[in-house]
Amino acid sequence: MPLLSVDDLHVRFRSRKRTIYAVNGVSFDLEPGETLGIVGESGSGKSVSSLAIMGILPRGAQVTGSVTLDGRELMTLRDAQMRAIRGKEVAMVFQDPMTSLNPVLTVGRQLTEVLRKHLDMDRNQARDEAVRLLDRVGIPRARERLGDFPHQFSGGMRQRVMIAMAIACKPRVLIADEPTTALDVTIQAQILELLRELVATERMALILITHDLGVVAGICERTHVMYAGAFVETAATTELFARPRHPYTVGLLQSVPRLDAEAKRRLQPITGAPRNMTSLPDGCAFAPRCRYATDESWNNVPELREIDPGHRVACWNPVPDAELAALDAGEGGGD
Repeated sequence: MPLLSVDDLHVRFRSRKRTIYAVNGVSFDLEPGETLGIVGESGSGKSVSSLAIMGILPRGAQVTGSVTLDGRELMTLRDAQMRAIRGKEVAMVFQDPMTSLNPVLTVGRQLTEVLRKHLDMDRNQARDEAVRLLDRVGIPRARERLGDFPHQFSGGMRQRVMIAMAIACKPRVLIADEPTTALDVTIQAQILELLRELVATERMALILITHDLGVVAGICERTHVMYAGAFVETAATTELFARPRHPYTVGLLQSVPRLDAEAKRRLQPITGAPRNMTSLPDGCAFAPRCRYATDESWNNVPELREIDPGHRVACWNPVPDAELAALDAGEGGGD
C-alpha cells in the first residue's frame, strides 16, 4: 500500500460571476522514502494541489476526490482531526518563508510551539530540541538565534527555519513548494542538499513542487508534469529528461539553457499563453499552443496512458523519437 495516495483530485473556486477549475483529476501514489517532483508553469495547479492535500484551502474552495495517508482517508476528517495530522505526519515548506513565518514572534517561539503541541514536550525540552533542529539545518549559533525574529535572518536562513519547523515532528510526508525560489544558486544548492540528506536519513517521502527543471533533475526519482490543472506526463526523472513525449514537456525542456548545447542553438519558447482556467476544454488543454494538434486534439480530452513501462502521457500525438532527435539538434515544438 502506498504511503500517500491521491485519487481524482478536483479543486474549484466559485464566485458569483465565474468558476476557476484549478485542479482537474490529479492522481498519484507516493511510497515511503520516495522523492516525487511536480513541475509546470505558474498557474498550472501545483500549489493548489498541495494545499488541498494539506487541507488548508480557503473555505470557498470546492474539493472532491480522495487523499489517503497509509490507508486513512483525509478528505472526510474534521478540522481538529486534520490539525493533529498536519505538521506531525504531513508537513509543508511554503514558497515564501517571510510571509509564512509570523513576523512578530521569535523563531524560537514558533519552533517550540510546534514541538509542544504535537510532541507534548515541556518548555525546556522544546527549547533544547529547537536548538538541535536549527543546528541540523545548518544555522550557526543556533541557541543564540532562538530569540531572533524572522526579519533578522537572510532569505536562505529563513527557508532553513521553515524546513526545521516542517521536520520537527519527523513527518512521514514532506511537501516542499518552490523551496528555492528567489534564492541565489549557491543557497539553492545548499537547500536541495539539505532536503536530499533529510530524505535519506529520516526516511521521509518528499513531494517537490517547482517550475525549475534543474531542481527536479538533481533530487527527484519520479516527475509529474502538470498543465492546466492536470498531469500530462509522468515518468522516472531520467526517462522524462531523456525521452520526453508530451509536446508541453518538450517545450519546457527546449526553453531551458543547457551547458551541453551547441553554441549556436537557440532557445525555443513555448508559443501562446497558459490556458484560461475559467472553463474546461473540449479537447486537449494544450492544443492551442501545440504544433502537433489534430482534430482529435481539439475535440477529445486525452487520458494518461502508458506508452513505455512506467511512462505515461496524456496526448493523442506523442512526440516521436525521430522528432526528439531533430529537436535536440536544434531544428524545431507539440500534443
